Amino acid sequence: MRAAKLTRFAAAIFCFVVLTTGIMAQKPAPINNETVNMLLGTWESEPYEMFGTKRSETISYMLDIDGQFLTARVNGKDETGFTYTALIISKVNSDGTLTGWSFDDWGKTGTYTGTTSGNTLNVSGSREGGTDNRVIEVNGNKMTTKVTFNFKDKDGKDVTVSQTINLNKK
Repeated sequence: MRAAKLTRFAAAIFCFVVLTTGIMAQKPAPINNETVNMLLGTWESEPYEMFGTKRSETISYMLDIDGQFLTARVNGKDETGFTYTALIISKVNSDGTLTGWSFDDWGKTGTYTGTTSGNTLNVSGSREGGTDNRVIEVNGNKMTTKVTFNFKDKDGKDVTVSQTINLNKK
């Protein structure tokens, strides 16, 4: 009787391993989203003003980890020589919604949610020190980002900054 129970238990474990291995071997297809496909590649911003200095950025969008995630690597600089970098990782769902996370060289992390539709990406983010809302529109080799930042200044006063950043595909 004990041997029969051990045999059934071993058979159950074997079946579980075979079934879960088969399920886990089925990776989902890479992201296939019209808006994401328009974003892919490297973009350079036209100089724009931020906090009293002219800035420019290079943003590289790519699919990563077997095409399961959209990543954006941001490298920026201003006219004084100040540089900054950021990494954004997004999971784009089949219905066009997304969730994402950002990391920057100030040690801050953020979270994002958004939607994709046609040539437009709408995202809202939150991180230590503030929030931002972005509407990114791609038309061929031109990208326009309308962004609104909300944060507190060094005196604790609420500040809202809105601007439009134009980028060109390399």
